[in-house]
Amino acid sequence: MFVRSHMLLAAGAVVLASAFASSGARAEDPVKIGLIVPMTGGQASTGKQIDNAVKLYMQQHGDTVAGKKIEVILKDDATLPDNTKRLAQELIVNDKVNVIAGFGITPAALAAAPLATQAKVPEVVMAAGTSIDKGFNRVYVHNFLTTLKPKSLAMAERFPGLIDPAKVKRAYTIDAFDTAVTAVLHGFADSADYWRRASAKPWLASIRVPTLVINARNDPFVPMESLPGQGDASADVLLEQPDEGGHVGFLTGPFPGSVNWLPQRRSRRKARSRKS
Repeated sequence: MFVRSHMLLAAGAVVLASAFASSGARAEDPVKIGLIVPMTGGQASTGKQIDNAVKLYMQQHGDTVAGKKIEVILKDDATLPDNTKRLAQELIVNDKVNVIAGFGITPAALAAAPLATQAKVPEVVMAAGTSIDKGFNRVYVHNFLTTLKPKSLAMAERFPGLIDPAKVKRAYTIDAFDTAVTAVLHGFADSADYWRRASAKPWLASIRVPTLVINARNDPFVPMESLPGQGDASADVLLEQPDEGGHVGFLTGPFPGSVNWLPQRRSRRKARSRKS
Protein backbone atom coordinates (compact mmCIF):
# COMPACT_ATOMS: atom_id res chain seq x y z
CA MET A 1 0.00 0.00 0.00
CA PHE A 2 2.80 2.46 0.92
CA VAL A 3 4.68 2.03 -2.35
CA ARG A 4 1.60 2.00 -4.55
CA SER A 5 0.05 5.05 -2.89
CA HIS A 6 3.04 7.39 -2.96
CA MET A 7 4.00 6.30 -6.47
CA LEU A 8 0.50 7.10 -7.74
CA LEU A 9 0.55 10.51 -6.11
CA ALA A 10 4.06 11.23 -7.35
CA ALA A 11 3.15 10.24 -10.90
CA GLY A 12 0.15 12.54 -10.83
CA ALA A 13 2.22 15.39 -9.42
CA VAL A 14 4.91 14.96 -12.08
CA VAL A 15 2.38 15.06 -14.90
CA LEU A 16 0.69 18.14 -13.48
CA ALA A 17 3.89 19.96 -12.70
CA SER A 18 5.25 19.30 -16.17
CA ALA A 19 2.02 20.48 -17.76
CA PHE A 20 2.04 23.66 -15.71
CA ALA A 21 5.66 24.38 -16.59
CA SER A 22 4.97 24.06 -20.31
CA SER A 23 1.83 26.20 -20.08
CA GLY A 24 3.69 29.24 -18.79
CA ALA A 25 2.08 29.21 -15.34
CA ARG A 26 3.88 31.22 -12.69
CA ALA A 27 6.74 29.33 -11.08
CA GLU A 28 5.62 30.35 -7.60
CA ASP A 29 2.17 28.79 -8.05
CA PRO A 30 2.07 25.44 -6.20
CA VAL A 31 0.42 22.30 -7.50
CA LYS A 32 -2.43 21.73 -5.05
CA ILE A 33 -3.54 18.15 -4.41
CA GLY A 34 -6.75 17.53 -2.51
CA LEU A 35 -6.30 14.23 -0.67
CA ILE A 36 -9.68 12.77 0.36
CA VAL A 37 -9.28 9.67 2.52
CA PRO A 38 -11.08 7.99 5.45
CA MET A 39 -9.12 8.98 8.56
CA THR A 40 -12.05 7.89 10.73
CA GLY A 41 -14.74 5.26 10.25
CA GLY A 42 -14.56 1.67 9.07
CA GLN A 43 -11.78 2.22 6.51
CA ALA A 44 -9.63 4.50 8.68
CA SER A 45 -6.63 2.16 8.43
CA THR A 46 -6.63 2.58 4.65
CA GLY A 47 -6.75 6.37 4.91
CA LYS A 48 -3.93 6.47 7.46
CA GLN A 49 -1.76 4.24 5.27
CA ILE A 50 -2.25 6.57 2.31
CA ASP A 51 -1.55 9.64 4.44
CA ASN A 52 1.61 8.03 5.86
CA ALA A 53 2.72 6.98 2.37
CA VAL A 54 2.38 10.54 1.09
CA LYS A 55 4.30 11.93 4.07
CA LEU A 56 7.01 9.28 3.63
CA TYR A 57 7.46 10.15 -0.04
CA MET A 58 7.74 13.85 0.71
CA GLN A 59 10.23 13.20 3.49
CA GLN A 60 12.41 11.15 1.18
CA HIS A 61 12.05 13.23 -2.00
CA GLY A 62 11.03 16.70 -0.84
CA ASP A 63 7.93 18.71 -1.71
CA THR A 64 9.06 19.82 -5.17
CA VAL A 65 8.40 17.96 -8.43
CA ALA A 66 9.61 19.19 -11.84
CA GLY A 67 10.41 22.54 -10.26
CA LYS A 68 6.91 22.99 -8.82
CA LYS A 69 6.10 23.00 -5.12
CA ILE A 70 3.50 20.39 -4.13
CA GLU A 71 0.86 21.31 -1.56
CA VAL A 72 -1.28 18.48 -0.15
CA ILE A 73 -4.62 19.36 1.48
CA LEU A 74 -5.87 16.44 3.58
CA LYS A 75 -9.62 15.87 4.09
CA ASP A 76 -11.34 13.09 6.06
CA ASP A 77 -14.52 11.71 4.47
CA ALA A 78 -15.07 9.06 7.19
CA THR A 79 -15.83 6.53 4.42
CA LEU A 80 -19.11 8.27 3.59
CA PRO A 81 -19.62 9.00 -0.14
CA ASP A 82 -21.85 12.00 0.63
CA ASN A 83 -18.97 13.50 2.60
CA THR A 84 -16.60 12.71 -0.27
CA LYS A 85 -18.79 14.59 -2.71
CA ARG A 86 -19.06 17.63 -0.42
CA LEU A 87 -15.31 17.70 0.27
CA ALA A 88 -14.47 17.32 -3.42
CA GLN A 89 -16.72 20.30 -4.17
CA GLU A 90 -15.02 22.38 -1.47
CA LEU A 91 -11.54 21.46 -2.66
CA ILE A 92 -12.32 22.25 -6.29
CA VAL A 93 -14.28 25.47 -5.71
CA ASN A 94 -12.72 26.96 -2.56
CA ASP A 95 -9.17 25.59 -2.49
CA LYS A 96 -8.71 25.58 -6.27
CA VAL A 97 -6.91 22.24 -6.22
CA ASN A 98 -5.30 20.97 -9.40
CA VAL A 99 -6.05 17.31 -8.66
CA ILE A 100 -8.11 15.28 -6.22
CA ALA A 101 -6.78 11.97 -4.98
CA GLY A 102 -7.15 9.26 -2.36
CA PHE A 103 -10.51 7.49 -1.83
CA GLY A 104 -10.83 4.46 0.42
CA ILE A 105 -13.78 2.80 -1.28
CA THR A 106 -15.16 2.72 -4.82
CA PRO A 107 -18.45 4.53 -3.97
CA ALA A 108 -16.38 7.45 -2.66
CA ALA A 109 -14.36 7.69 -5.87
CA LEU A 110 -17.55 7.48 -7.93
CA ALA A 111 -19.22 10.20 -5.84
CA ALA A 112 -16.40 12.63 -6.65
CA ALA A 113 -16.01 11.65 -10.31
CA PRO A 114 -18.78 13.82 -11.83
CA LEU A 115 -17.45 16.92 -10.03
CA ALA A 116 -13.90 16.23 -11.20
CA THR A 117 -15.10 15.67 -14.76
CA GLN A 118 -17.15 18.86 -14.81
CA ALA A 119 -14.29 20.94 -13.40
CA LYS A 120 -11.71 19.16 -15.62
CA VAL A 121 -9.70 18.27 -12.53
CA PRO A 122 -7.81 14.94 -12.68
CA GLU A 123 -8.90 12.29 -10.16
CA VAL A 124 -6.27 9.81 -8.91
CA VAL A 125 -7.83 6.75 -7.25
CA MET A 126 -5.26 5.38 -4.83
CA ALA A 127 -6.97 2.61 -2.88
CA ALA A 128 -10.63 2.18 -3.81
CA GLY A 129 -11.77 -1.15 -5.12
CA THR A 130 -14.84 -3.32 -5.12
CA SER A 131 -15.64 -4.94 -1.78
CA ILE A 132 -16.36 -8.23 -3.55
CA ASP A 133 -12.69 -8.42 -4.57
CA LYS A 134 -11.38 -8.08 -1.00
CA GLY A 135 -10.82 -10.43 1.93
CA PHE A 136 -12.92 -13.57 2.26
CA ASN A 137 -15.21 -12.27 -0.48
CA ARG A 138 -12.60 -13.44 -2.97
CA VAL A 139 -14.01 -16.95 -2.41
CA TYR A 140 -17.21 -15.72 -4.10
CA VAL A 141 -15.16 -14.16 -6.89
CA HIS A 142 -13.37 -17.42 -7.61
CA ASN A 143 -16.67 -19.31 -7.83
CA PHE A 144 -18.30 -16.68 -10.06
CA LEU A 145 -15.39 -16.40 -12.46
CA THR A 146 -15.08 -20.19 -12.69
CA THR A 147 -18.36 -20.15 -14.65
CA LEU A 148 -18.34 -16.63 -16.12
CA LYS A 149 -14.96 -16.79 -17.85
CA PRO A 150 -15.57 -20.03 -19.85
CA LYS A 151 -18.94 -18.66 -21.04
CA SER A 152 -17.30 -15.37 -22.05
CA LEU A 153 -14.48 -17.16 -23.88
CA ALA A 154 -17.04 -19.27 -25.73
CA MET A 155 -18.83 -16.06 -26.74
CA ALA A 156 -15.53 -14.54 -27.92
CA GLU A 157 -14.90 -17.61 -30.10
CA ARG A 158 -18.42 -17.56 -31.53
CA PHE A 159 -18.39 -13.81 -32.21
CA PRO A 160 -14.80 -12.80 -33.07
CA GLY A 161 -13.96 -9.20 -32.23
CA LEU A 162 -16.83 -8.78 -29.75
CA ILE A 163 -14.66 -9.10 -26.63
CA ASP A 164 -10.93 -9.61 -26.12
CA PRO A 165 -10.27 -13.20 -24.96
CA ALA A 166 -6.83 -12.26 -23.62
CA LYS A 167 -8.39 -9.70 -21.26
CA VAL A 168 -10.98 -12.25 -20.15
CA LYS A 169 -8.26 -14.76 -19.29
CA ARG A 170 -6.40 -12.10 -17.28
CA ALA A 171 -9.51 -11.13 -15.29
CA TYR A 172 -9.09 -12.41 -11.74
CA THR A 173 -11.40 -9.84 -10.12
CA ILE A 174 -14.99 -8.75 -10.73
CA ASP A 175 -13.61 -5.28 -11.48
CA ALA A 176 -11.41 -6.64 -14.27
CA PHE A 177 -14.15 -8.93 -15.59
CA ASP A 178 -16.71 -6.13 -15.75
CA THR A 179 -14.23 -3.96 -17.68
CA ALA A 180 -13.32 -6.76 -20.09
CA VAL A 181 -16.81 -8.20 -20.64
CA THR A 182 -19.83 -6.53 -19.02
CA ALA A 183 -18.90 -2.96 -19.95
CA VAL A 184 -17.96 -3.93 -23.52
CA LEU A 185 -21.17 -5.87 -24.16
CA HIS A 186 -23.45 -3.16 -22.82
CA GLY A 187 -21.83 0.03 -24.08
CA PHE A 188 -20.01 1.28 -20.98
CA ALA A 189 -16.50 2.70 -20.94
CA ASP A 190 -15.26 0.44 -18.14
CA SER A 191 -16.35 -1.13 -14.84
CA ALA A 192 -16.52 2.21 -13.01
CA ASP A 193 -18.72 3.72 -15.72
CA TYR A 194 -20.94 0.62 -15.63
CA TRP A 195 -21.36 0.66 -11.83
CA ARG A 196 -22.09 4.39 -11.76
CA ARG A 197 -24.61 4.52 -14.61
CA ALA A 198 -26.33 1.20 -13.88
CA SER A 199 -26.83 1.91 -10.18
CA ALA A 200 -30.45 2.12 -8.99
CA LYS A 201 -29.60 4.43 -6.09
CA PRO A 202 -29.93 7.75 -7.99
CA TRP A 203 -33.48 6.80 -9.03
CA LEU A 204 -34.86 6.11 -5.54
CA ALA A 205 -35.80 9.76 -5.05
CA SER A 206 -38.05 9.64 -8.14
CA ILE A 207 -40.19 6.66 -7.07
CA ARG A 208 -43.85 7.58 -6.55
CA VAL A 209 -45.40 4.19 -5.69
CA PRO A 210 -44.99 2.26 -2.40
CA THR A 211 -41.71 0.39 -2.69
CA LEU A 212 -39.76 -1.83 -0.30
CA VAL A 213 -35.97 -1.82 -0.81
CA ILE A 214 -34.08 -4.49 1.15
CA ASN A 215 -30.27 -4.53 1.39
CA ALA A 216 -28.33 -6.73 3.80
CA ARG A 217 -25.57 -4.78 5.50
CA ASN A 218 -23.16 -7.69 5.00
CA ASP A 219 -23.78 -8.12 1.26
CA PRO A 220 -20.35 -8.91 -0.26
CA PHE A 221 -21.31 -7.13 -3.49
CA VAL A 222 -22.63 -3.90 -1.94
CA PRO A 223 -20.51 -2.31 0.82
CA MET A 224 -22.48 -1.02 3.78
CA GLU A 225 -21.08 2.49 3.28
CA SER A 226 -22.74 2.75 -0.14
CA LEU A 227 -26.25 1.75 0.93
CA PRO A 228 -28.91 4.45 0.47
CA GLY A 229 -30.15 6.53 3.36
CA GLN A 230 -33.65 7.91 3.67
CA GLY A 231 -32.37 11.20 2.25
CA ASP A 232 -31.60 9.35 -1.00
CA ALA A 233 -35.16 8.07 -1.40
CA SER A 234 -38.66 9.48 -1.73
CA ALA A 235 -41.31 9.21 0.97
CA ASP A 236 -42.81 6.27 -0.94
CA VAL A 237 -39.69 4.15 -0.42
CA LEU A 238 -39.20 2.05 2.70
CA LEU A 239 -35.55 1.16 3.25
CA GLU A 240 -34.89 -2.00 5.23
CA GLN A 241 -31.28 -2.95 5.93
CA PRO A 242 -30.90 -6.01 8.18
CA ASP A 243 -27.44 -6.74 9.58
CA GLU A 244 -27.29 -10.14 7.88
CA GLY A 245 -28.58 -11.68 4.68
CA GLY A 246 -25.57 -11.78 2.38
CA HIS A 247 -26.17 -11.31 -1.32
CA VAL A 248 -29.95 -11.79 -1.58
CA GLY A 249 -29.73 -14.92 0.57
CA PHE A 250 -31.35 -14.05 3.90
CA LEU A 251 -30.94 -17.56 5.28
CA THR A 252 -32.49 -18.22 8.71
CA GLY A 253 -32.44 -21.11 11.14
CA PRO A 254 -29.91 -23.91 11.57
CA PHE A 255 -27.61 -25.12 8.79
CA PRO A 256 -28.20 -25.31 5.86
CA GLY A 257 -30.80 -22.63 6.58
CA SER A 258 -34.19 -21.66 5.24
CA VAL A 259 -34.80 -19.17 2.43
CA ASN A 260 -38.34 -18.33 3.55
CA TRP A 261 -37.54 -14.99 5.19
CA LEU A 262 -37.42 -12.87 2.03
CA PRO A 263 -40.65 -14.11 0.36
CA GLN A 264 -42.46 -13.86 3.71
CA ARG A 265 -41.22 -10.30 4.18
CA ARG A 266 -42.43 -9.38 0.70
CA SER A 267 -45.82 -10.96 1.39
CA ARG A 268 -46.23 -8.93 4.57
CA ARG A 269 -45.40 -5.76 2.66
CA LYS A 270 -47.95 -6.55 -0.05
CA ALA A 271 -50.65 -7.29 2.54
CA ARG A 272 -49.96 -4.01 4.30
CA SER A 273 -50.12 -2.10 1.00
CA ARG A 274 -53.52 -3.60 0.16
CA LYS A 275 -54.93 -2.53 3.53
CA SER A 276 -53.72 1.06 3.05
